[in-house]
Amino acid sequence: MSSMRVLHLVAYKFDTSRRHWLTDFYPAIEVSVLDFEMASTPVYWLLALTKQTLKALAIYRRYDLVLGNGMATILPLAFVQSFLHRSRPKIVGIDISANRVGRGLTMIFRIAVRPISAIICYTRAQRDWWAREVGYRKAQFVPIGDSNFDGVRGTEGDYIFSGGYIARDYPTLVRAAADLGERVILVVGPDPVTGRTGLEQTTLPKNVKVYTRTSLKRFLELMSRSRMVVLAMQDKPYAAGQMVLLQAMSMGKPIIVTRTAGTIDYVEDGKTALLVEPNNVVQVKEKILLISRDAELRKNLGRNARTKWEKEFTFDAMLQKTSAVIASVL
Repeated sequence: MSSMRVLHLVAYKFDTSRRHWLTDFYPAIEVSVLDFEMASTPVYWLLALTKQTLKALAIYRRYDLVLGNGMATILPLAFVQSFLHRSRPKIVGIDISANRVGRGLTMIFRIAVRPISAIICYTRAQRDWWAREVGYRKAQFVPIGDSNFDGVRGTEGDYIFSGGYIARDYPTLVRAAADLGERVILVVGPDPVTGRTGLEQTTLPKNVKVYTRTSLKRFLELMSRSRMVVLAMQDKPYAAGQMVLLQAMSMGKPIIVTRTAGTIDYVEDGKTALLVEPNNVVQVKEKILLISRDAELRKNLGRNARTKWEKEFTFDAMLQKTSAVIASVL
């Protein structure tokens, strides 16, 4: 690929001391990063988005491609480009979960996506949503990837682990574990959109311990020492749960996970995880008992999950597939 200029819009704090991953694949590319790090409340989030969008509008036409992490970072630019009937620069968006908040914005989306060359989705359900609801048929499914931090390998402990913030169904897991007397550790926090943890109306039995505001290091330590990981999810159409799922897979953990749009693309039932239906306490109890009593099953599920992660779901694998989409656009 000849020399190109890329403007990367990111919705998080970007470490400017690190080499940009795109240059690892295409050394001739020059990458500039504009940080859209968002505030925690909706009002300040909107103000931050407006401020950074104005910065992007002032410079984005100097580039050959604009890459946006999160559709909110690029939709305003795309809307302007569509209104002015401009074909350059090329625009590629990475959709985190636009179908969670975009149901009331379908008409705006249909106008804004016209100049977007590709949208990368982390689930097939999101890709299909863009085609069905917005009429945009250039969305592509690229599995999200995650690093195995510090090469952590799990050790078999004596408790069930579960964690995460978005679309979690902790009450179902708590009810199942309470009936079995299983020790459970939960790492919870407020959902960025709803502000809820999912435990507000739940009475916790003595065998359930809850952690909040933990560091990533502590989160991974607690997961690594568990006997199994149970990822109980609400039945939502958007991407949620994949990062915790992949972290557990990278550690070789036996996993029980709810069958949802966000998880079904990443596991094979009976091989890399055991699937349960949404809100099904009985199934969760049955799968916990099955894994608890069968050491060979625990070993096979963990080994297969680790192998699957190594082959398909590493951070490098995601970057390679993402860079291939960008190359096809340029």
